[in-house]
Amino acid sequence: MGEANAGDANVGEGEQPVAPSGTERVSVERDLLEQVLYAHHRLQGKLDLGLMVDFLTVELPQRLGLPAAELQLADPDGEIAALLPDRLVNQRCLRLGVDPFDLESLYVALPQVEVVQFGDERMFRLLAWDDKSGGAVLMPLIESGHLVGSYHWGLGSPRWEAERADYELLRSLTQSISSTYVRVRQHQQADQREGQQCEAIAAPALLLLRVDAGDTVTGALQGLQQRAQPGALAFHHAIEVAPQKRRRCQHQRWRLPPRWQVLWIDLPPDSGLPP
Repeated sequence: MGEANAGDANVGEGEQPVAPSGTERVSVERDLLEQVLYAHHRLQGKLDLGLMVDFLTVELPQRLGLPAAELQLADPDGEIAALLPDRLVNQRCLRLGVDPFDLESLYVALPQVEVVQFGDERMFRLLAWDDKSGGAVLMPLIESGHLVGSYHWGLGSPRWEAERADYELLRSLTQSISSTYVRVRQHQQADQREGQQCEAIAAPALLLLRVDAGDTVTGALQGLQQRAQPGALAFHHAIEVAPQKRRRCQHQRWRLPPRWQVLWIDLPPDSGLPP
């Protein structure tokens, strides 16, 4: 991997880059920098939980050349699983329902970006399904000061010597993942609640009814009412108005076509519809 150095701009050929006075020269892995910037861009875009999991556990590790990645999420009530597509719920790279205490025990002290070496006993709980990872990078997902998940990269080398600037990059990525997870989850939960509320409300419907010659409209409505599902709105009083009694509609400025049948329906007081 190439290195990107602060202060490399405007350096002539054959000259050694010199850090400006009063500043510190740092170096980061160029590939890591590019992929973290790319990840920021993707995470700020339009995602749902399924797409976010796919990006973190499949696309991003492939772009970085990592052997594996996994995401562990606290989900004691199964709410997160209900928001994910079925194809992801049983994937090895996604662990749901992890106890918050088990998440906290993955970190030495406060949840922060950590590099776990191959000999660390925590490797038995990190990417245990992958036999190519010689170490791991831990990135905590924080919501309102609480640990709600942990994102892990598998490392191909038993030892990864991360520089301070690399840690800063990973901290920025961790913050972006945390904020995206909270935003996307809350948005999907709101959509789910709204959908459930809509299902519980019987919306008024417009009924187009064909009445054959010789039949009355009230008779046709009674036949429909007999087939109505439980909980459907009942027509209490349907009054058929004879064609010769048609008049201009009281609340509209148009006349009814000559072959229309006018029907007045009194709704029950508890129908919930405006008069």
